[in-house]
Amino acid sequence: MRKSRVNSITYGALFCALVGVLVYINRLLANGLELYFFWIIPIPVIIYIVKFDVKQAIIMNVAMLLMTMIIAGPISTGSFYVLGSVIAGTVYGAGLIRQKSATYLIVSVVVVSLIMMFVSYFIFAGFFGYNLMAEMDFMQETMAVLIEKIARGDASVSSALLAMFDNNALLSIIIISSVLSSILEGFLVHSIAYIVLRRLKMTIPPMKPVSEMYAPLWLKIVVLAGLIGNMLMNQFTNIAQYKNIIFPITVIAYIVCFMFGYILISTLFAIRVPDPKKRAGFAVIVLLLSLVLSVFVIGIGIFDIFTPFRKTLIEELKKYVKQNGQD
Repeated sequence: MRKSRVNSITYGALFCALVGVLVYINRLLANGLELYFFWIIPIPVIIYIVKFDVKQAIIMNVAMLLMTMIIAGPISTGSFYVLGSVIAGTVYGAGLIRQKSATYLIVSVVVVSLIMMFVSYFIFAGFFGYNLMAEMDFMQETMAVLIEKIARGDASVSSALLAMFDNNALLSIIIISSVLSSILEGFLVHSIAYIVLRRLKMTIPPMKPVSEMYAPLWLKIVVLAGLIGNMLMNQFTNIAQYKNIIFPITVIAYIVCFMFGYILISTLFAIRVPDPKKRAGFAVIVLLLSLVLSVFVIGIGIFDIFTPFRKTLIEELKKYVKQNGQD
C-alpha cells in the first residue's frame, strides 16, 4: 500500500513537471502551443488513471492547474486550455477503466472539446482574442475575390454566388467546421491513447476496425433530413427561407456520405489487395481519386449508409476465413 502511494506521488509529480515545462514553453512562444494542449495533456492524465485511480488523478489535476496558474497566470487562456484538457483526460480515463465502448470514449472527448470551443468562440471570444464578425468579414471578402474570378465579369452569376454565401451561411460554415474539428480531436486523442497505452502494455481502449464502422440510426436520420431538405429547398421557393437551418444539416450529410463512401471503396480494395504494403499505396490513390470524384463517392456513401451491403460482405468474409481456417 505504501509503495503504491509513493509510486502515485512520483508519477503525479513527474506528469505535473512535464505539464509545467509545456506551459512554460507555451509562454515563451507567446501562447503558440496552447491550442495543442488538448491533444497532449489528456494522455498523461489517462495513463495515471489507468495505473492508479480517478480519485488520485483529481489531486494530480488540481496540482497541474495550480502550477499552470502560477506560470501562465490565474486568469489566462493557458489555464483554460489546461483545465479543459485535464477534464477530457479524466472523463476518458474514468470511462476506460469502467470498460466503456469506443464510441462513449470518443464522444466524451468531443463533448468537452465542443464546450471549450463554444466558450472560447462565443461567450468569452474577446478574452481569447477571437472576433467572430471580423472572421466572417474576412471570409466574405475572400469568397468575393474567388467568386469574381470564377464568374469572369458576369454580374448575374457573381451576385447569385455571393447571395449563397451571406453572413448566415458563413456562420453555418464556421459552426460546422468547429463541430468537425471537435470530432477529429476526439478521434485523435482516442488514437494517441490507444498507441501509448499499448506501448506501455496497459489497459487499452477498444478499437473497432474502420471497415466495421456502420452508421447508427440517428446518423441515418440526420443524413436523410439533410438530403431531403436540400431537395425541397431546390424545388420549392417557400422552403428556401429555411436555408439557414437546412444548409448546415445538408453539409454535414454530404460529409458523412463522403466518409462512408470512402470506407466502402477502401474496404473493397482491401479485400482485393491483401498485401498490407500494396494496400497502403492503394489507400493514397483511392483518397486522391475520391477527392476528384467526390460526387460519385457521396453516391456510394448513400448506398453504404442505407443498405447492409458492407456489413453482409464482411460477415460472409469472416465466415469464409473461419471455415478455411478450420479446414
